[in-house]
Amino acid sequence: DPLVTDESEYIADEDTILNIMLIGQDIRGSSTERRGRTDTMILCTIDTERKTITFTSFMRDIYVKLPDFNDKEWGYNRLNANYVFGGAEMLDLCMQMNFGIDPDYFVEVDLDGFDAIIDIMGGVDVELTAKEVGYLTHCVPRPRLKVGMCHLNTQQAQIYARLREIDGDAMRTQRQRNVINSLMGKIRQMSPAQLHELLSTILPYVTTDMTNDEITKYALKLIPMIGELKIQNHRVPADGTYRLANKGTAEKPKSVIVADLETNRQLLRQ
Repeated sequence: DPLVTDESEYIADEDTILNIMLIGQDIRGSSTERRGRTDTMILCTIDTERKTITFTSFMRDIYVKLPDFNDKEWGYNRLNANYVFGGAEMLDLCMQMNFGIDPDYFVEVDLDGFDAIIDIMGGVDVELTAKEVGYLTHCVPRPRLKVGMCHLNTQQAQIYARLREIDGDAMRTQRQRNVINSLMGKIRQMSPAQLHELLSTILPYVTTDMTNDEITKYALKLIPMIGELKIQNHRVPADGTYRLANKGTAEKPKSVIVADLETNRQLLRQ
């Protein structure tokens, strides 16, 4: 599919819409010298006019054209390779040219940060299937879990959010959104004062390109309306808009997702 080359074609470039790329690295102790793969890439879109907050997962194995970056041509690779090669800046450029999305900011967390945030929030409540219970119980025997709504502690929540062995990466993205939705449920029950305190507690565990003034500005604007926001969830590529392929060899396969970019750009625009 043709790439997006004109800024006028960018999606949702409106004053009432804020796009923040949520990035999860698969390492501990991240730094600018050592970056992991972004196995979690979720676009958080806040629409203050329509009163919606939308979490759109981008699957890690989407095969895309990587932007030329740091005087080097990177060719085609999986989407999650961008962050390893060039950090959030390169990922932003890749999102622009392949999906027409120009994130306003990014918020990045590694595994240590994820654990800290889940611990601060007192765990998460999610609905588990029999397969998920079996896998989680094998990894963490106690406390015992059951099919249906369960409370996960920090260790269980991380295993749950990274789980793809039983059914693949599409369902893993759903589990990651389930964790976020559970946290959002708790956040929506907090008072403005509690939300400000929570924000101050969590910020040391994340990396972002937002300045302190920008964080304060958006907090003052968004915190009062948190309880009103309707939560929506999506995934790119959507069902029926991609195929699986091998971009390696028979001896050294490289399994990737080849997406219909134009169709997914239309879905993102909607």
